[in-house]
Amino acid sequence: MAIKRIENIYDVTHRLLGEIEPQGESNIDEVRLANLKDTIDLTNQLVNDIILVARHKGRGEHSMNVAGVTADKFIDYLKDRFGIEV
Repeated sequence: MAIKRIENIYDVTHRLLGEIEPQGESNIDEVRLANLKDTIDLTNQLVNDIILVARHKGRGEHSMNVAGVTADKFIDYLKDRFGIEV
């Protein structure tokens, strides 16, 4: 996936979900909290999708194995990012 495509997907998603950083003003922060909850829900679903793909690691079909390995590497990255040791 090209970097430009990733940037476009991120920009569109960010515009749809809205800002999430609180500003210290109740009216703004109420909206941003709702945006944050939506962002968390979307992120959770995307991570669940990646976990499902990771189960294909080790499959005999080359394309399925490659997808599984790629997803598994991302899961390892997340574990490392959050300091999770398995």
